[in-house]
Amino acid sequence: MMPRASSISPPLAVMLFYLAFVFLLGGGARADIGSLAVLRVGSIAVLGYAIAILDPDQLRANKSLVALAAAWIALTAIHLVPLPPALWHQLPGRELAVAIDAATGLEDKWRPISLVPHRTMNSLFSLTVPAAALMLALSLSRSQLRLTALALALLAFASAFVSLLQIIGGPGNAFYLYRITNADSAVGLFANRNHNAVFLAIGIALLGGLAGLITVERRHALRLPVIALFGALSLVPFVIITQSRAGLALGILALGAAWWFHSSARPADGARKSSRRTVLGLFAAASGTLALAALTGVLTANNAFGRLISGGNADDELRMRIWPRVIELAAEHFPVGSGIGTFVEVFEAGETSSTLGPSYINHAHNDFLEIALTGGLPAALLAVVGVSWLSLRGLRAFSHSSGADRTLRHLGMVTVGLVALACLYDYPLRTPSLATVSILALVWIAGRAPESSPDASAMRPLKQTARTADPAAKLAA
Repeated sequence: MMPRASSISPPLAVMLFYLAFVFLLGGGARADIGSLAVLRVGSIAVLGYAIAILDPDQLRANKSLVALAAAWIALTAIHLVPLPPALWHQLPGRELAVAIDAATGLEDKWRPISLVPHRTMNSLFSLTVPAAALMLALSLSRSQLRLTALALALLAFASAFVSLLQIIGGPGNAFYLYRITNADSAVGLFANRNHNAVFLAIGIALLGGLAGLITVERRHALRLPVIALFGALSLVPFVIITQSRAGLALGILALGAAWWFHSSARPADGARKSSRRTVLGLFAAASGTLALAALTGVLTANNAFGRLISGGNADDELRMRIWPRVIELAAEHFPVGSGIGTFVEVFEAGETSSTLGPSYINHAHNDFLEIALTGGLPAALLAVVGVSWLSLRGLRAFSHSSGADRTLRHLGMVTVGLVALACLYDYPLRTPSLATVSILALVWIAGRAPESSPDASAMRPLKQTARTADPAAKLAA
């Protein structure tokens, strides 16, 4: 069951406050955003609180998840450790830096793996935000974690509302929260329209998951799942006005996931009635989507649709020119990488004429390629280990859970999947708020309750319960 307001524990209250704090200050990825300094100080305080209250049993039950997070933090820190000149000069991709050292008489200077240490230091401090969310989430029960999904859904509506104010006010009005932003699009609580679109798509899936949770936990409250589904539908026009084509594709996938959450959580009885409801629901959803899309077109003077249906634009073409060069640079710096967070300067030093322009390239717009360039083989291996572990844990967790807990784990998988797809064309995990969403989704999937907690018994497989039943009862049967 969802926890009642009267039963909200201090860790849960801190988590809810922290989520609002992160989304208010952490919608941008640029290192020069002033609000990030406040956010990181607050995150360090929350991280200290989370570590202080964390039960050792909770830490042991989730040691794999914590170890993966710690390994990424450690890798980033290792990139800042100074190395002797004889070793550093042998690292691949340092030829230009070695030549500069020779010309300036700095051949004997100790340098870290990172070619731009202050960028790597910024990346290290940026990890405090999701780390605090992770350690705090481990102190929550499985039922309390469901409330974090509700909190994120409400934040999606908040971002949608800010998006509406931005569109009504015109380009660059006071409701844009960041100085450098997509001032002609609805960016909501973010600086980037793609990131807003990703989060709104996640919000759609979250509302579908909440509809499934309500159906599983409170089957008599039939109106609440319907309200949640129509809430998911109401976010569709806000995805459209972001003018993000990739975001719209994610929104469509999220709509399908939302309906799946709801339909798969229905009772087994009344199959004919359920089928009729499915047809009526699909018809209502299709009609509502068309009506909301038409209204969106009127409100935005079709600007959003014009960009969405266009065959391509400069941003897409630039990505196509960036990616081949990023792959080449990754090979040049293999296997150690250029240093976590060093993309801007490394790409500028190796940039070709095809991407030269009045503005700089801030990211590879493909997080997987950027990880390969900046983190090298260790980061790539760590990513592979993480994905493999998550896949195995996800499959195993589904067989060891049922009801609401299974729905929460499915919701985590959908959320991670949407973010992973977004990483193919952008950099959502560089944004503190989306990094926090992703780490929460990982806890939804793989977070384990200690064996001594009430949640643990609910998460045990049904087969195990049958095996441990009273032998005398079996004989009597």
